[in-house]
Amino acid sequence: ESLVVEIVEVVRSPINVANRQVVPSASAGVAFAGPGDDSGGLLRRADIAMYQAKRAGGSQFRLFRGEQDHAAQRRLDIEIWLRHAFTGGGLRVAYQPIVELHSGRLEGFEALVRGNHPQLGALSPADFLPVAAEIGLMPEVDAWVLEEGLRQCARWHRRFEVVMERSEAPANRLLLEITESEALNDLPTTEALLYGMRELGARIAIDDFGTGYSSLAQLATLPIDVLKIDQRFVQQLGSDARSEEMVRLIVSLAHGMRATTVAEGIELGEQVVTLVGSGCESGQGYLYAPALSEDGALAAVDRAVADQRLTPTTVAA
Repeated sequence: ESLVVEIVEVVRSPINVANRQVVPSASAGVAFAGPGDDSGGLLRRADIAMYQAKRAGGSQFRLFRGEQDHAAQRRLDIEIWLRHAFTGGGLRVAYQPIVELHSGRLEGFEALVRGNHPQLGALSPADFLPVAAEIGLMPEVDAWVLEEGLRQCARWHRRFEVVMERSEAPANRLLLEITESEALNDLPTTEALLYGMRELGARIAIDDFGTGYSSLAQLATLPIDVLKIDQRFVQQLGSDARSEEMVRLIVSLAHGMRATTVAEGIELGEQVVTLVGSGCESGQGYLYAPALSEDGALAAVDRAVADQRLTPTTVAA
């Protein structure tokens, strides 16, 4: 260990580059060979330890420990995959229908990112979005999903242009979501960004509303069109009076801000009854459809055009 510490310290010695002093840094991972180990396995474990040193702030070293093997290797595999997923077909967009609750009419889709790792298989957002945030790739993920979603929206618009014109539906139906906590993390920047998006014609939704600790006075300064009711409240409707009261409060608050509401995670017809009774306009969840592939979403649009509604539990992924 003392040798590794010495190496890290030596690397940190200032050097002159183009008449400017630069202080480099180094992160190191250390693994010890055991009986039967080959060079590849030893290098892999040292690599895992090195990434842990980097995540701890760099300019230090970490020792590999056996209990770290599986979880750390999986995270490293996801990080390496993620850096190439934008061009290698590793990411895809799934589309979950959003419906008008009292009629079942299809209103639109939420674009949701999914991953496909060549070895690990299908990945949910919970598998790779925390890694993307940790290594600074969330802006790239957001931009990729937005671009793919807009391309799909344009394809649907071209296919159903005549129907949209006949029904006088607005062509620009882009709804951008930001979570409650993210919205208030840097309020001046968020406010400028959201008003810029509004000027371009997009609408703004606050996601996971009711789960953070936001100031209503601060939220009131933002151009909010939709409050999305978190699924934790929706899924307890009928069994938890406090959740029912929270839903009513969120709906009342939204209407006071001249916004509408979308309930997430709807699974039961009884939940729809309570939501409609509370004044909630729209919703999404497995009762109507899971997140669909591009073909599945197109089939849902075809049915919605033909039937003018999306019947619960009849749309397959």
